[in-house]
Amino acid sequence: MRAVVIVCLLSGVARAGGDIPLDAFRPAVDSRGFVTVDGAAVLDPGQLSFGLVTSWSKKPLDGIDDLISPTLVGAIGVFDRAELGVALPLGIVSGDGVAAQGLGDLTFDGKVTIDRHFAIVGTASLPTGAKDAWLSANRTSLGARLVGEVHAGPFRFGANAGVRAPIGGDELGMSMSLGPALPVGGAIAWEAAPGKIELVAEGFAVVPMRGDGYFPIEALGAARFYLAHASHLELGVGAGLGGAGGNPELRAFLGIVFEPTSPEHASAKIEIADAAPPPPPKAAPPDDPEPRYGDRDGDGFNDHDDLCPDEPGVAQWGGCPESDFQHDAVADVEDRCDRDACPDRDIVRMGDTVLITLEDINFEFDSAVIKKDSYHVLDAIVDTLQANSDVTSVEVGGHTDERGPDAYNLDLSQRRADAVMAYLVAHGVDQARLSAQGYGERVPKVEGHDEHAWRINRRVEFVILHRSS
Repeated sequence: MRAVVIVCLLSGVARAGGDIPLDAFRPAVDSRGFVTVDGAAVLDPGQLSFGLVTSWSKKPLDGIDDLISPTLVGAIGVFDRAELGVALPLGIVSGDGVAAQGLGDLTFDGKVTIDRHFAIVGTASLPTGAKDAWLSANRTSLGARLVGEVHAGPFRFGANAGVRAPIGGDELGMSMSLGPALPVGGAIAWEAAPGKIELVAEGFAVVPMRGDGYFPIEALGAARFYLAHASHLELGVGAGLGGAGGNPELRAFLGIVFEPTSPEHASAKIEIADAAPPPPPKAAPPDDPEPRYGDRDGDGFNDHDDLCPDEPGVAQWGGCPESDFQHDAVADVEDRCDRDACPDRDIVRMGDTVLITLEDINFEFDSAVIKKDSYHVLDAIVDTLQANSDVTSVEVGGHTDERGPDAYNLDLSQRRADAVMAYLVAHGVDQARLSAQGYGERVPKVEGHDEHAWRINRRVEFVILHRSS
């Protein structure tokens, strides 16, 4: 009997209009989230994320046939671990005796990451929406929620839980009311095509702590298509699971979100490219009437200090003490002056399970082009593999730091590995001895959330998979 009375009351309320934001669908704060469930990562300082997500729901309340809610969303990174977001919903409502349109309530979000798995989001909603149109609460509300996210292979899992409450009384919609409530949600995403397609299953609810007639519970499914970096197009469907107000019979949504690449994101990002050409041969140095100060191999070191005067060394190490050139047989990792002006045979060391590179492999910004100052490192890898024919299988592994969406990082690291492998093959290494694998951010070398850790974790590794007996 009580349920019948509520339904009858809600029918009258729908015709009269109500002071509750009827649609509980709220897009995630930024492009790092799922659909409505937020992710733990934040944008880099100064980085933007913005877009438009439009949702249509059928019969979210008895007497309301259609509710269309386009929502403008935007966010910007403000510190290494924080960002600010804003969302402005609009609405068109139609039904039995109801026809309304206008703005919804403007919402501001502040997101602070605790570590790579947890973040806190604070929310403030202002009563900017149209009154008596099921688009606004007509009062300010404040809230906070805890965000959790973990990654496991091609899957990522997210969960949000928090509290929100109106200031100055409950949100009222005639007989329908909503006081303090607990917004909760959970999501799972699967990278069907790394860096290209992600499939998302999600559920969310607004659990009333006090109030009556409004208790949204929904299940959603979506496909997200990455266009470039974290920018994506998403489309999906869903349905309400409860019998109270705010549970549509059907929901469909479409969104497009842009996230321009940030210079902070990775100083060593690459794209797959054709093998980089070898550096041009050096011009023969002019004859020097005084051999003591000549430079026959043209490597920038005079013959007096050059232990290999007929084999070019690495000119960029010039300027180190002369005595240093002649006393170091092996280069130390941190001592950039440990050079004898001979070819860089020490750049690569053969281990039992890995090839150790003592210098980084660098790439042009946001490109697959290997920088020329790294050619000598890859050439040393080529020489080492050619001199050790017993090493029959080597994996080129690409790794990124933790910043950015996991799908993007995974794809980025694969392209890194492919580019390096292409160089090695083009310079004489049998392709059958090589394989390329991207690991994204999933196998960090060190833990940490600062530039030092990011620099170490952005790397290319060479793992020996097999040696002939």
